Amino acid sequence: MRYVQKGPAPETITQACRDKPELDTTEKARAAFNSLDKDEVRLSLAKEQGYLCAFCERRIQTGKPGRTFGEGATQTTTHNMRIAHRTPLDEAPGSALTWENLLGSCNDSRTCDSAQHQTVITVDPTSRVSVNRVRYERRDTAPGVSEIYITSDDAAVRRDVEETLGLNGAELPRMRKVALETAKENAHRQGYGHGKPALRKYLAAQSSSKHLPHLGFLEAMSR
Repeated sequence: MRYVQKGPAPETITQACRDKPELDTTEKARAAFNSLDKDEVRLSLAKEQGYLCAFCERRIQTGKPGRTFGEGATQTTTHNMRIAHRTPLDEAPGSALTWENLLGSCNDSRTCDSAQHQTVITVDPTSRVSVNRVRYERRDTAPGVSEIYITSDDAAVRRDVEETLGLNGAELPRMRKVALETAKENAHRQGYGHGKPALRKYLAAQSSSKHLPHLGFLEAMSR
């Protein structure tokens, strides 16, 4: 998990808030939320998060149109993300349009926003303090085989990441291990050497607006 610095809300959010909709019930909150330009919201969230899910850090796509190939033929990218309310609508309908409460999540039915449903969580990707409570550890999964799991010494955060959000499911521990091994190999291949200093230099050199998958995890492992 990586700290997400929230920027200005997109125009569709600003306009909806300007109209001062009533958000005192879940039904009214959902109606106001459903009136938004979801493509605009998804794009703004993806850009803020470096095109990574705010929870599991897998790649997310916005689904905006791509290149045009010949008359009437277009290539489109199907979005694979959900607009997540960190504090669910059922619990806080008044925050339905609050930009700080909205995050871009993958659409994996086993993890992240889909797994959270309407459960209130403590962990908050928009808070450095909260993100710093997350840690990673190797666990043996078979004789001679280990993978990397997300956890926390804080009981509430541990419950959020391990149970509510399911961040040790869907092969995520294996993906983290592969991401770390690949980053270390690339750091060595590009002349940065070995160890945590080399990994830090390699990660610092990655300047793309689309972050490396699992970047927050990789940064944590480089410290």
